[in-house]
Amino acid sequence: MMTAFVVLVASVGAIESAAIQPDANFLDWFRSELAERENSPITFSGKVPHYVDGSFVQTGPARFSFGSTRFTHMMDGYSKTLKIDFSSDGALTFTNRFLESGFLNASTRAGHIARGMFVGPVEPDPHWGPTAVMSSNDNNYIKMRRLGNSTPLLLADTMIATRVHDDLVSFDHDVPTPHEPCCLPSPSPPLASRPTPLRRSSRAPPSAASRP
Repeated sequence: MMTAFVVLVASVGAIESAAIQPDANFLDWFRSELAERENSPITFSGKVPHYVDGSFVQTGPARFSFGSTRFTHMMDGYSKTLKIDFSSDGALTFTNRFLESGFLNASTRAGHIARGMFVGPVEPDPHWGPTAVMSSNDNNYIKMRRLGNSTPLLLADTMIATRVHDDLVSFDHDVPTPHEPCCLPSPSPPLASRPTPLRRSSRAPPSAASRP
């Protein structure tokens, strides 16, 4: 009992500590971010190495409520794709966009979270029961993959995949997932999880011998 109490106190302390740290933004990871941007310039100090050229792309949940309904699990939420473009002159631009899935469109029409399969319950309880499997279930935010030279796909742990255009943020119709193994969702704050490289620079980084 004493061990459980110590663990509880330590956990609460860690959460409170993260909440008061000005740069942690821990609690912001699971708050809705509804803004969308298109090729917004990123200003920063320093220089991007000359060999960094391409796009950094990831997906994740970015909206956790709709109307009077809300998700109760951090692994649920409406899919959003984020992209940073690195140009050859060292400039950076930022784009983010929600996935216009059947799930999002159904939620927009209904004014609340639409029927679907989720990790946790929806509040208030919609009492869908087993009929949740009859929805579009195309809220793909787990990962983006390019299979060979094909169009990139947004994937989830269902049999639905979403084709992504070459700009990596606009989308096409759903297609069956081609033998992609299921995986567990790993939502994360913007730009915090391991990136999925979709374009590689033709320029090589400096060799170890040439580095200072």
